[in-house]
Amino acid sequence: MSAAIVVADIGIGNIGAAVGAWRALGHPVRRGSDRADFDEARLLVVPGVGHLGSVLDALAATGLDEAMVRRRERGMATLGVCVGMQALFDGGDEAPDRVGLGLLPGWVERMSPAPRLPEMQWNRLRVAEGASGPLAVLEGAWVYFVHSYAVATTPAALAFEEFGGTWVAAAGRDALLGVQFHPERSGAKGLRFLDALWRWVQEEC
Repeated sequence: MSAAIVVADIGIGNIGAAVGAWRALGHPVRRGSDRADFDEARLLVVPGVGHLGSVLDALAATGLDEAMVRRRERGMATLGVCVGMQALFDGGDEAPDRVGLGLLPGWVERMSPAPRLPEMQWNRLRVAEGASGPLAVLEGAWVYFVHSYAVATTPAALAFEEFGGTWVAAAGRDALLGVQFHPERSGAKGLRFLDALWRWVQEEC
């Protein structure tokens, strides 16, 4: 297993910003785009921006979807960000004919009611009672969101936001974690979360 954090570079998401956030913390990080990179990373980061169907297509075209399933089965750490988190669920309204990875139970729905869409703002996190690990450092923190779709309920929920209703802002099981917000765009709090995540991976995974 590699000692590095690998940010999956498959043409989705702001790879430069994601890599830059880890580098700002002084942690070992590199881009990865093939099976060896995906399988060997100590922590695999899967960013995603845009349409859920397009992200699922990119995951399938590069074999990243299968790699994420293998990592889940092996207890290896994976972080999905924004649409990278949404892909972890069973499916969603944005691409209803597509099957999600099914690594977490739940459906990604269009946010309604909502003051406006997309939600493009800082919003406050409420960490679920009893949630431990790296998300604990974000209780009450303001982080940055850009999205129109979210999960309303899942037994895997770890944190929530309020935007016309209550929405899941983070979810996970074991070494698999998804966050709907953008840590790399969330200032000092986002960096603190990434730092806590990497330290947790080194100690627990």
